[in-house]
Amino acid sequence: GSVTVTFEDLSPNTKDQVRISFKGLKMKKMDTFGSADPYYKLLRILPNGEKKLLHTSTIKKNTLEPVWEQSPVFRLSDLFTADHDQQCMEFQCFDHDMLMSDDSMGYFRFSLNELNAAKGSTTKPFLLKKDKNKDVTFYGEIYVADMSLVQFPSFCLLYTSDAADEEDSVDLGGRRIIKKKRRHRRR
Repeated sequence: GSVTVTFEDLSPNTKDQVRISFKGLKMKKMDTFGSADPYYKLLRILPNGEKKLLHTSTIKKNTLEPVWEQSPVFRLSDLFTADHDQQCMEFQCFDHDMLMSDDSMGYFRFSLNELNAAKGSTTKPFLLKKDKNKDVTFYGEIYVADMSLVQFPSFCLLYTSDAADEEDSVDLGGRRIIKKKRRHRRR
């Protein structure tokens, strides 16, 4: 005999998880007696325009070429919308200062498709930019050093042929309902 199994994908990417690591190159010197102490914040731009902080990296001391650790694991659906071209993530970079407030080193926004295109590329950086009175100043290049995507299929069992062949059960979208046979007691 044979068994036929049919599945349906219920909601793609809702359980997929991602970790990202970034590195900077050609970053602007920010400190008088050193280079820079960069760190970044990863934010999700919500549909109403507000921003939600998702992660703050560690500070990389005295460098213009930081290599940051991998981000925590995020559900892909928490980072991006179903429209993979929508720029709904923002990377903000800062120079840490001990005595004064931290200096902004610029930002960029990106979509899932842009992130995928930049993954592992040495020729497609994101540019850190800062707008000042209609002038744009560039503060360096950010590369996606690594991105690991773990995909979790989300499917529902719709039908198995063996359930249809049995008289004592019914297959309802992956849920097998088994009818209990009643036994009559003899007295």
